[in-house]
Amino acid sequence: EASRPKAKATSTGEGLAAVDRAAAQIDCFALAPEWVLAGSWRLDCRVRFLTSFVSGCVVLGYRERDDNVRFSFGAGDFDYAIGASEKQEHDFTDVNWSITGLRDRDGGLVAGTSGGVHFDAPRSTFWLSLVVDGPVLRAFVDGKPVGRYVTVDGAPIEGRIGFATGMGALRVEDLRLSRLERS
Repeated sequence: EASRPKAKATSTGEGLAAVDRAAAQIDCFALAPEWVLAGSWRLDCRVRFLTSFVSGCVVLGYRERDDNVRFSFGAGDFDYAIGASEKQEHDFTDVNWSITGLRDRDGGLVAGTSGGVHFDAPRSTFWLSLVVDGPVLRAFVDGKPVGRYVTVDGAPIEGRIGFATGMGALRVEDLRLSRLERS
């Protein structure tokens, strides 16, 4: 909408963009119709934030609501996005991320990484690579390894892929899914 104020996302390069200040709290979930079979595969995409605060996730191995693995992320200034603050205190200098499983008894194995923060400079875009090899998920942000997840029962990650937001808006660009098996 033209009447909504804009916030600027500063950047040093590729992520330079103006983002919408308002970040609606509306859950959205887009699910691909194709089933990704078990094995070795890779999902690559660029995630671009369109509002001053974003919380979202990539869902892998979706079979049903409580049977999937999620790479979640959030960034920006929540108070500024909802209008509680007139000055933007936080830009996109940090992207908080986590990897969680929603299968029965699934807390992930000790070999996994539950979450962290990534980014060196403020920007409103990042490259995400999720590499699956059977029960193991390795996550890379801007080409750097950030986390790992292993299903608790050793079951392979297979099913549909989805993208979700809990607040704000984002754009997924240059999406590519590749099989990694040699056969």
